[in-house]
Amino acid sequence: MSQKKRFTDTGKWEQSWFRKLKPEAKLCFIFLCDRVDQSGCWEIDVDTFKHYTQCRTDFFELVKQLKGIKFLGEMADGEILILTKFIDFQCGELSEKCPAHKPIFTSLRQKGLLDSYFEKSFPFNDTLLNTLSDTLSHRVQEKEKEKEKEKDKENEKCQKVVDWYN
Repeated sequence: MSQKKRFTDTGKWEQSWFRKLKPEAKLCFIFLCDRVDQSGCWEIDVDTFKHYTQCRTDFFELVKQLKGIKFLGEMADGEILILTKFIDFQCGELSEKCPAHKPIFTSLRQKGLLDSYFEKSFPFNDTLLNTLSDTLSHRVQEKEKEKEKEKDKENEKCQKVVDWYN
């Protein structure tokens, strides 16, 4: 991934919503600001988030605490979230005449978000965020069960070897 330079709001530290966040939620917000593409979108990859931040709190629980983030689609790994004010903050008013804005227009068009951006109404289902943590927890539990089954099979094989040897 190529390095990108981004504007940052140094005044966020004085803003009440940011001050009240726990440290991991602040880190989550800064991570997202750094990792989104030029249109403010990030394909959700919880493993990458955990790798770089070492946060122990569930990613989606952290995002619930943040402002200006919407999920597009199912709100799970591989889906997209968008920082709704990212483009305005980074670019001001978008113009197709500005060469620097062309990649933003391209990204928004590819994601089918161009009209939504100008209408300031990104597609979003409010109920999904509330059920996401349960869904994610269920997925984690299922993966753990699968790992346990694999361990049991390995132990069974080892026991057969030990029994045969004896």
